[in-house]
Amino acid sequence: MRVRVVRFAVCCVAIWSSLFALRAKSEWDELRNVSGFDFAGVAKLVTDPEPGQSTRVIFEIRGKRFVAYLYGSNAGRVSRALAGESVYLRGRTTPGAPSYLAARHVVGRIEVANIDERVHAGSPLARSANNVRRAITEGAGSMSPANAALFTGLVIGDDRNQSQAMIADFRKAGMSHLTAVSGQNVAFILSVFAPLLVRLAPRRRMAATLLIVGWFVLLTRAEPSVLRAAGMSMISAHGYMRGQRVRTVGALGACVSVLLLVDPLLAWSPGWWLSVSASLGICTLAKPIADRIPGNRIAELLAATLAAQIATLPVSLLYFGQLAPLGLFANVLTVPVAGLVMLVGFPLGLIAGLGPESIASIVIYPVEIAVAWIALVARLFSL
Repeated sequence: MRVRVVRFAVCCVAIWSSLFALRAKSEWDELRNVSGFDFAGVAKLVTDPEPGQSTRVIFEIRGKRFVAYLYGSNAGRVSRALAGESVYLRGRTTPGAPSYLAARHVVGRIEVANIDERVHAGSPLARSANNVRRAITEGAGSMSPANAALFTGLVIGDDRNQSQAMIADFRKAGMSHLTAVSGQNVAFILSVFAPLLVRLAPRRRMAATLLIVGWFVLLTRAEPSVLRAAGMSMISAHGYMRGQRVRTVGALGACVSVLLLVDPLLAWSPGWWLSVSASLGICTLAKPIADRIPGNRIAELLAATLAAQIATLPVSLLYFGQLAPLGLFANVLTVPVAGLVMLVGFPLGLIAGLGPESIASIVIYPVEIAVAWIALVARLFSL
């Protein structure tokens, strides 16, 4: 019996590996099979404009993605636009894009001659997500720029305004996962809707979960960690609909297998592997570690943090070439606070952004204190 199981498993792995290799080759060939052309027409923003020495935007043109580095008036004309919206532009595309953009399916660059200020709002789903992003960003307006950048990164994945110094501090402290939205956000969003979901019949619960998670993926720009968490949530919801209990490790394995076949270029994303390895570590190592630590809640927190740190260590060394020896202690001090920010920051940010200016700073102030604490710990433990 065991021999048959092993043979079946080996056969499944071989088939999946072959399919993945074929899909990956196809995607890489598509990235390389591009020729330059002149373009004048409507281009959709795939990413939010990222400010810096130049404003970087990824556009979708004729079904393919091109990166643009904008200056001056052209940069100003897209500064208020968001992903999913469209502008009219004229320019010349050229094949070949920076290798670090391969995971985003960018096939080349576009040298933009002119951008029309008219912005098309996009689909209803894109409009709803962008309205929420703008409201939460407005709600953080009373915070200091650094705290606002960290807050929007934690809550909606908007890390465009985070300074390189802040990113370096969080990386050295082993807290880089707290500078942007993570899979934990998906759990918090579902917990907010849990009172409604538990009252629904299995099929309706599945459909509602799909709608909520799908919209949140759109809101957070389909970050790899969110995709991983969303996939696991949908697999668990499907199991519930069928009356089956899905093990976390099984959900993770199925999620990784399916998503890598759908988008094999995720395999070249550091964020993807950090999220997957952290989840695997928590699934497999957290309980054995917790059993050896006295206490209850603190033991669980220490065990989950240590398990994630151990599992992500090879990925961190490979991509970033550095260790965070104090990362365990830094995360113990900040992860519960970051969880609170993720949970209450979303509704409070909306209230502050949509309500009168006179109450915005009052509503958001407790969240800013929590965000400032996270930033302070990152600075102290990065030394």
